Amino acid sequence: FQAEDGIRDYKVTGVQTCALPILRDLYLLALGRAPRPEEVRLAREHLGKKTAQAKDDAARTMARREAFEDLAWALINTKEFLFNH
Repeated sequence: FQAEDGIRDYKVTGVQTCALPILRDLYLLALGRAPRPEEVRLAREHLGKKTAQAKDDAARTMARREAFEDLAWALINTKEFLFNH
């Protein structure tokens, strides 16, 4: 779904939502570039750790949302973000 301002509005529900498009958009918005393969690997590890302990779909959905929020904050706190913006 494309929002009016051009930013995608994702519904981060369940495990069916592919992480790569969301991750790519986070990197493009924060750093103006796509994530490097090592960054994708680390992000997927983080997502896996956050969702591994979820006991049901609702908990898994919340864990995925929190994991993406963690990643967004991590990007905003990088030197690359600070020097580009």
